[in-house]
Amino acid sequence: MGFVETIDLDENGICLIELILEILGCPITGQLARMVKDAVMKVPEVKNVDVEFITHPRWTRDRMSTAAKLTLGVS
Repeated sequence: MGFVETIDLDENGICLIELILEILGCPITGQLARMVKDAVMKVPEVKNVDVEFITHPRWTRDRMSTAAKLTLGVS
């Protein structure tokens, strides 16, 4: 699973999306990048999408909102 850290769309229609992986070495990284790119390319203003996987900041449960923790039953 990837968590969106950054979405940036420049004036030329180039969209940069940075995702944080929940698990490093995730076996579906390529598939996830294609799914994100395919979905974002449907936006008329977007001409190209670059999907990058970043390792910092690391994803931890501390980044979850209280509502998300309650919904998922985690603390």
